[in-house]
Amino acid sequence: MMRRFTLLALSLLSPLALSQVISHTGEEIELSYQASFLLGEDDDASDLASLAQTHSDYLLGVLKSENLVESFGVSFESSEGIGSPSLPLKITGVKSRELSNGSTEISYKYRAKALFHKKAAQKLIAKGVFEVVMPYDLSKIYIKKCTDAHYTSFGDYWYFWDPYREGCEKLLEEPATREVAIQVKELSYKRIQKNTRFDLIRGDNDNGDLLQIDIITGFDESNSKKDIGWTLFANLNKALEENFEFELVKKSGSALSPLYLFEKELNSGVKVLVRHLLVNSALESRGKAFAKFFRESVHKADVVIYSGHSGLGANLDIPSLQEKAGKFVFNDKKRQLFFFNSCSSYSYSLDEFRDEKSKARIDILTNALAAYMDEGSSDVQTLLKNILDEGTSPDWIDVITEMEEANPYDMTYLLSVGGV
Repeated sequence: MMRRFTLLALSLLSPLALSQVISHTGEEIELSYQASFLLGEDDDASDLASLAQTHSDYLLGVLKSENLVESFGVSFESSEGIGSPSLPLKITGVKSRELSNGSTEISYKYRAKALFHKKAAQKLIAKGVFEVVMPYDLSKIYIKKCTDAHYTSFGDYWYFWDPYREGCEKLLEEPATREVAIQVKELSYKRIQKNTRFDLIRGDNDNGDLLQIDIITGFDESNSKKDIGWTLFANLNKALEENFEFELVKKSGSALSPLYLFEKELNSGVKVLVRHLLVNSALESRGKAFAKFFRESVHKADVVIYSGHSGLGANLDIPSLQEKAGKFVFNDKKRQLFFFNSCSSYSYSLDEFRDEKSKARIDILTNALAAYMDEGSSDVQTLLKNILDEGTSPDWIDVITEMEEANPYDMTYLLSVGGV
């Protein structure tokens, strides 16, 4: 029988940080716990902090367990996870000790902000803590049937493992895992800008009467014409012409990285330029087209939309992209909007790009859960409709709600906007 997810009452901790996101289906909370695990034979004992960080990553997989999700009264068909923490985390108190059997045990303390489904967040805030299993002896936790059918390597195991899946009962027992009590606290909200201020995006945003929107569509697996990336690229191009009445004015780029330019003029005289690039956005790709285009977009565009794989955080990692394309320069005279329409971008990208807020005014849309490429561009088109609707500047909660409700699968990716 599967172990139940235990909810316990516990006193609350001091705040980690003030919440700075707006979400229709999610709520930010604070997570903290203490955990321990065994040092592996091949582990670098001189860098215990990195080992503790690696161990904490396994929480991402646990939070996507179907049984865990449904234990909070949330349908897994509508939300494939209860939430994700925001990186980087705060890991402290890392220690090691020798056990009587000669092995070495590492312990640490963990603290992080997280965006959780509102149903789960509210229950956990009321109770104070919940218990989950985390790896103890990492050499004994890999079971192929307990991870994703496509991403089966041990290197991806931390993100996809599901210890509560039927047939994975060995992952609920020592020495493979141990229960960890995760303490939960409500975050204090600071005063934030609730309105989108799309009027400022459309206005003279350090580029006169030009509104530049850069859209990047990433390949799914390869640049083959059969890849879903080509279909998504073509469908959005068609929508720009037919639904938004843009004119295709130029095709450039290469056969493997096509770039389409669209133009239209709004009633106010604002000229809108949409640059749509299809590209291999994987960090391990030897090509530099994505890094160079993204760097230019960050500096010049009013709106930057990326729809593609997150690469477990690697694809939009600024230092890695700078190695390929040169230093990123954020324009402190512009108000910008970024939409990172990829898996767990709340975890990987929100804080990294929000750190640039001291240099520029950036609103950042992210997902806390996995986002499916084959759902099309309904959320992108909904966002564009609101941006291009002159005379209006809706509140963020209305835009995010409309974007989520446009999802053809009737799912939430825990979409939110932060950095406002």
